[in-house]
Amino acid sequence: MNLRPLSTWLLFVVLAGCPADEPVESALPDPAEDCGNGVDDDADLLADCADDDCVCAESDCDDGDDDDGDGDVDCEDDDCEDACQEDCDNGDDDDGDGDVDCEDPDCEDDCSSSPEDCENGVDDDDDGDVDCEDDDCLGLCDEVCEDGRDNDGDGLTDCSDPDCEDDCGETSETDCENGLDDDDDGFADCRDPDCDGGCPEDCGDRRDNDGDGLVDCEDVAQCTCAEDCENGVDDDADGFADCRDEDCDGACPEDCGDRRDNDADGLVDCEDPDCPACESDCDNGLDDDKDGRADCLDGDCDGACPEDCTDFRDNDADGFIDCRDPDCEGTCPERPYCDDGIDNDGNGLIDCEDVAVCTCEYQCDDGADNDSDGLIDCADPSCDPTGVCPEVCDDARDNDGDRERDCDDDDCDGDPTCP
Repeated sequence: MNLRPLSTWLLFVVLAGCPADEPVESALPDPAEDCGNGVDDDADLLADCADDDCVCAESDCDDGDDDDGDGDVDCEDDDCEDACQEDCDNGDDDDGDGDVDCEDPDCEDDCSSSPEDCENGVDDDDDGDVDCEDDDCLGLCDEVCEDGRDNDGDGLTDCSDPDCEDDCGETSETDCENGLDDDDDGFADCRDPDCDGGCPEDCGDRRDNDGDGLVDCEDVAQCTCAEDCENGVDDDADGFADCRDEDCDGACPEDCGDRRDNDADGLVDCEDPDCPACESDCDNGLDDDKDGRADCLDGDCDGACPEDCTDFRDNDADGFIDCRDPDCEGTCPERPYCDDGIDNDGNGLIDCEDVAVCTCEYQCDDGADNDSDGLIDCADPSCDPTGVCPEVCDDARDNDGDRERDCDDDDCDGDPTCP
């Protein structure tokens, strides 16, 4: 028997018995919001976790999804704070701040407690360098004659060190066009000063490569040195392209971390309103600019903080970094800092006076090689802090001990090697 006509007739009878001005109530219950199906089930224009009927949290902190619909994914979500603590030795960025293990400021306490042991074959401080490959071991290892580092801390590198005499011999760059480092000093062909006078002018190395008496941009016949600030090229060959070049200050937007007034409005870095994302308070314990570094751990605060002697930054903005800063006196090893005029290890002996660790040219005007390192008097870097030597403007040393080096020293004003 077909019941459909009967059911239709019954519905008509029921509806016909209702007054026209009274609403018909549904016999179905109001739908409830399903908080995970992507549908607005209760028709209030809000779906899933966006609906107040749903109490949600970021349920999976490693799935790449915004589980609770609040706009924050995985470790960006405050719900994942406990699940995303940085593990300092697993090789992963657990808290999602872009820093892994000991690179993460959260690991400062865990990582700083393991200094590099220079003889155990282990990367103790977890910086990727083992034993004498680690810069922490400079001055404590034998000289390696081809790595560009002063391994034994005597101020001399590779073939400049007498310890490398057998390896390097008395050679010079004999062929400036063969693509080889003939004298094994780390510089091949025209990059070696031995070739000066036989090469085209390099406009950014502070050397007279072509031997015409004119250095870099002074050699106008060879060098065009005006910086174009938008072409991605280091036009004046000073090592800085476009807005990274000071020549472009005033033509560039403000860079909030380079200590320059790039847009020439008289305000530098975080002083400039164009830099709202700076660490605004360096003493409140908060990461104001959300870059993962709070207060003095943030480079934005350099100049407003005391010197930290281990972070490779000039925290107090006095021009001296870590153990080179007098504020670190007594907290650092004397070697390899035997030329800075500071009692680094706090034993009352400064630089060359500390004979237990520093081997120095103790007499700088007697014509003798007192420390038997092959360098006599002012040719020896250990004479630099004595103040008895004149400044040489192109040797990367502070020869006269006034804490100004080469062309930064007023003594070099007008020197042909300085631009």
